[in-house]
Amino acid sequence: MTNSVRVEKILLSMTEAATLLSYSYSSIQKLVRKGTIPAVKRNRTYFITVESLTRYVNSLPTTNARI
Repeated sequence: MTNSVRVEKILLSMTEAATLLSYSYSSIQKLVRKGTIPAVKRNRTYFITVESLTRYVNSLPTTNARI
């Protein structure tokens, strides 16, 4: 029997965050610069925690629009 460990990512690059939200990279960049989505800087690269991204999505207004 093999013990397998599942590791989930907790940090996303801004490109990964943009892809997940179907946003452009520049839109994510603006949200990070404004502080709307907190990010951590490692060397010259910014990373967004999955928790921060989830919090941002949950803060978005909902709509009852019909599609």
